[in-house]
Amino acid sequence: TYFEFYYFNLIPAALLIVLLALFSLDKLILFVVFLTPLAINLQNLEGGLGLSLPTEPIIFGIMIIFILKQLHKNTMDSRVMNHPITIFIIIYLIWIFITSITSEIPIVSFKFLIARLWFIVTFYFLGTQLFKDYSNIKKFFWLYIISFTIVIFYTLYNHYLHGFSEEPANYMMSPFYNDHTIYGAMLAMYFPVLIFLMMNKKYSAGIKFAAFLFLVIFFIGLIFSYTRAAWLSLVVALGAYGALLLRVKFRT
Repeated sequence: TYFEFYYFNLIPAALLIVLLALFSLDKLILFVVFLTPLAINLQNLEGGLGLSLPTEPIIFGIMIIFILKQLHKNTMDSRVMNHPITIFIIIYLIWIFITSITSEIPIVSFKFLIARLWFIVTFYFLGTQLFKDYSNIKKFFWLYIISFTIVIFYTLYNHYLHGFSEEPANYMMSPFYNDHTIYGAMLAMYFPVLIFLMMNKKYSAGIKFAAFLFLVIFFIGLIFSYTRAAWLSLVVALGAYGALLLRVKFRT
């Protein structure tokens, strides 16, 4: 700090991430989930690739460690590997590899392939193992909800500075989200989750009340996202939910 090398202060955090990667990969994935809403998006980097910091470098590291562990000892569930979704994903990746070879700018295409790989390996192949423990699903949801709430307050504060007008709404959530449509979509996606947490009889009154408070915050965030598609999607989803409750046949 005296010599103004402030980046050295990140060494303890980096060592913690390395320790988690080597000894507790599941906790590192959940840590990435918490960091995701708070990640900074860097666009138009060299080679036409965007990067999200600090999450994507960590996800890349998780992928490398997972591949090395599988080469040492295969621990993947055969039911997952033989599942039709897995087979289609593998075909998809092979096709990207083939088209990368024939690409006019192979370096850009292979960067795209690697970016697809680190997401799919971490959140599909490792995710299937992580979610064998049902409690990890709940942790996944709560970590994202809590972290995303910080972004909502940050966005609402920016809205407050601009008088809650619609015109600047597109970039009020920057640098965490590129625009209000992605921000609004993520808000809408978590409404069913929060309603489930609030209405599930298995949960305590404290958890239900917490879910209700978060739902109110997300609702306010959604209103001031000015994302009409997200508003409409919730109306359609509510209609679909009503059809399910009334046991309306799919054909009807």
